[in-house]
Amino acid sequence: MTSLSRLFASAALVTAAALAAGCDPGPAVHLQIRFGGDERKSVFRNPGSPTTRGSDVDTLTLEAYNPGTGQSKSVQMPNNFTVEDQTQAGGLEVKAGDGWRVLLTGTDRDGHLYGMGRTATFTIPAKGEVNPTLVFGIADDFAATAKVPGGLGPFGSANVLPDGSVLLLGPGGAWLHDPVTGGLCDDCLTNRPPPRQLHVAVSLPGGKVFIAGGISPSGTPLQDAFLFDAGAKSFSVVPSTGFPGRAGTAAAALQNGQVLMAGGRGAQPGDASRVLVVDPTTGNATPAPNLAGPATLASATVLDDGQVLVAGGLDPAGVPLSAAAVYSQDGSTATAVAPLLTARGAHSATKLSDGHVLIYGGGGVSGIPARFTAIAAPEAYAAQASTFIRVSTTATLEPRAGHTGVLLDSGALLLIGGNPDAAGPPDPGRLVPAVRFTPEGEVGGNFAGTFDTTGQVVARTGACAVALPDLSVLVAGGAWPAFGADPLAPATASDWVEGVDLFVPCRIKDHGCPR
Repeated sequence: MTSLSRLFASAALVTAAALAAGCDPGPAVHLQIRFGGDERKSVFRNPGSPTTRGSDVDTLTLEAYNPGTGQSKSVQMPNNFTVEDQTQAGGLEVKAGDGWRVLLTGTDRDGHLYGMGRTATFTIPAKGEVNPTLVFGIADDFAATAKVPGGLGPFGSANVLPDGSVLLLGPGGAWLHDPVTGGLCDDCLTNRPPPRQLHVAVSLPGGKVFIAGGISPSGTPLQDAFLFDAGAKSFSVVPSTGFPGRAGTAAAALQNGQVLMAGGRGAQPGDASRVLVVDPTTGNATPAPNLAGPATLASATVLDDGQVLVAGGLDPAGVPLSAAAVYSQDGSTATAVAPLLTARGAHSATKLSDGHVLIYGGGGVSGIPARFTAIAAPEAYAAQASTFIRVSTTATLEPRAGHTGVLLDSGALLLIGGNPDAAGPPDPGRLVPAVRFTPEGEVGGNFAGTFDTTGQVVARTGACAVALPDLSVLVAGGAWPAFGADPLAPATASDWVEGVDLFVPCRIKDHGCPR
């Protein structure tokens, strides 16, 4: 047995253990905790709601559990420490083994769950020590975890690396987010590529990330490519003469380690129709079947069988498209499938746990004067039938475009950003909810599920987000204005969102929400 005890500190909760005096002290678990939140939203102050009063978090519950073995131990304690305090607070007896998580929750004085954080799974060794990290945020809500000076910018990328750190790249530069400290560094990365947006950034095995194209912060097309190595924290140049520089390209990793790159605005009219299979180490590009027509801001989603669904997009005038095709596992062939039920570009297309692909939002340019009109219009791609089906819902859904979708461990889909500008003067600090879709499957020829809203995050278009090993979601970048008549036009740097936020889902697959 090892004893899991707790030492609270301002930036770290450290758990250390020793068995009875005179015995082998055995293993130790040193749990490091970092607190999210800022002056806008505290993880220790529940602001309340129209039906509940605001109240401080005054009770903490620490639970160590192992879903594989069914073991679970928990202890409650008062939240009576301050920034300067380091208070020993008892222990939990837990066994050595794989698959452990630690969950820390905080309830206010009225008994409402508010604060929450959990570790990634870890192994408690028979001897030695382990140092898992827990970030304490807000249950089913967003809390600040870092800030990019000046902002990452819109339509950047976020790629999680094997150690849980996140590579961020956007018009605000390249940054590495440390999950332990919450710190951001740029000088820890060598041979950084030029700042960019609307580029390709595809995660590959072994901690590699392939980056290509996009446009500079001033709107200049970039014809270059790089391969990031997580172990070396370094970028290397990949020859890019075999493929055009494009912005708004749909891309996906293939099973053979190659990268499928479809469409995107380039220097030549035909660039937006071209599909290429690119070797991310050599830059060699093999032509694949072209799209049905030029398309920018289409989506590329890897299906359960390794094929890739490419759908929608915008034509050169910004008109939304409905064409869709499925590319083979190696990208060499393409099969046209039934079109989208609603034409759209700048949408999200996320594969769900059951293999369906949930399409949400997007829109296109129309009218005189030309303007971008966002939609909601959710639909799902049923891979077995090679067709799109309607998503049945009674909820009133907000149009979104330029948003991002992240699949949660519970199987629900979190949709972040893409909010149209609110009426009245622009407000860069406006908080808006995210949308959560909980799927139920096909019912009567439609796809069923429940939409609700969750959390509050700064309104933005073009944010990037990624799920972390502790099952939270990191959100970075974006700019507060909605799309204009040219969806690829760069946003002014003064409009970029600086904050990096963390969303902590209350319910996960192996542990119900303790509400």
